[in-house]
Amino acid sequence: MVKSILIVFGIVRTLSLALFLVACASVGTKKEQQEIRTLVKEGFYRQALEVVKSSNIYQEETSVFLKSCEIGRLWFLMGAYDNAITELTKAKEIYQALYKESTTDKVKNLLANDNYKTYYGETYERSSLNFLLSMSHFIQYESGVKKSYDEEKKELVSVTLNDADRRQELFRARAEVIEWDSFLNQKIGENYGESVFKND
Repeated sequence: MVKSILIVFGIVRTLSLALFLVACASVGTKKEQQEIRTLVKEGFYRQALEVVKSSNIYQEETSVFLKSCEIGRLWFLMGAYDNAITELTKAKEIYQALYKESTTDKVKNLLANDNYKTYYGETYERSSLNFLLSMSHFIQYESGVKKSYDEEKKELVSVTLNDADRRQELFRARAEVIEWDSFLNQKIGENYGESVFKND
């Protein structure tokens, strides 16, 4: 059982790292992108987190969703699952608020320069939020430990979960998977069941 969890955890970390590196390519200066990629590849997640938090690009109001995603992914890679849950939930709420923005505003933004319009996020990014949230909850359920990063101590702090708290983590993991499925079904409905292919 433990071996299978470690295998799943390794796959999840690899996928999360890949998603992070792809997302890095979407905003930021080339120098910042390269610095973040290098830090993540070498496992210096805390330093990468500081770069994301201090980056001028991520401070812009138009990239608030992406910033929240990146921070959540980095917390996940660090093993600070409770911090990841908080930040990824915030990113999901931002995505939902942006998604509700009127079509008129989106049309106006299409006419503006790409550098100045609000980044709404792609379907794969929104899906990755549910995936990482469900995995964070499941890892905490399976391990029986809630892990968060203590800013004052500059270290991961572990709190042992009782049986009721572990069940809550499992239910939350399941809820994320169900929400993810609903989201994907909604996207299929918006496209009338047809695949969307963009040829740039």
